[in-house]
Amino acid sequence: MNQQPPVPPRYYGTVQPGAPVPRAVNDSGAIASLVCGLAAWVVCGFLTGIPAVILGHSSLKKIGRSGGYLKGKEIAFAGLVLGYLSCAAWLVFFVVGVVLVHQAGKEIKADEASARDVIRQINEAEATYSTIYARSATSRSYAGSLAALGPGRLGTCSGTGTAEYACLLSGSLAAADCREPNWCALRAYKFQLQTHVYAGPGGVDYVITAIPTEGKIAGKTFCSTSDGTIRSDIAWYAPSAGYNREECLKLEPVAEN
Repeated sequence: MNQQPPVPPRYYGTVQPGAPVPRAVNDSGAIASLVCGLAAWVVCGFLTGIPAVILGHSSLKKIGRSGGYLKGKEIAFAGLVLGYLSCAAWLVFFVVGVVLVHQAGKEIKADEASARDVIRQINEAEATYSTIYARSATSRSYAGSLAALGPGRLGTCSGTGTAEYACLLSGSLAAADCREPNWCALRAYKFQLQTHVYAGPGGVDYVITAIPTEGKIAGKTFCSTSDGTIRSDIAWYAPSAGYNREECLKLEPVAEN
């Protein structure tokens, strides 16, 4: 039986008569697909992952239609797989990131709402303190620290309290060492209470300051005075001291629901 000689690969270019048909070469699109697929895993993500998929499909079609002149199916297929996998991985990474950011945002809002609730409790305690311990019908007197609103060093109240320890506040914020310059923490915020003397009617006021606890990056700080309005600011670093009265009154009031 006579064996037929092997059929050389078809070449779709222009060849001079009598010149040998060029050997099959790797398709440049296949190589580009592989390069893009590898880059997608290193740093570029979708920027090169999607081109890797497009180039891979295009290259496989070109190789199939070339009649053997173009090769590199394995290279194109590798780039295609890398492109698909990188796109899937980055998509999962993106979705997880969005979920985590959303969850963190919810926690921050809950922490801020809790801090405002604490400030309201301190405002109520100061209003009661001023009513009980006012020096006269026209003068005001406020507790100069969170400790002064609490039960004292024994941690329990006997009777109705005194001007030194009024028993109007309890818990970690009312500990005996909750005095300036100390801060007392509750959940994600720490608090400080000070009195300030100023020129004007009344002449004395208090300021409650609440700032994020250590380790919190940039967040809202809050303050309030005897007017009962809670005000806030964005702090990119935690202040070392609480607001004074003038500083607090300059801040934007918090919109109450």
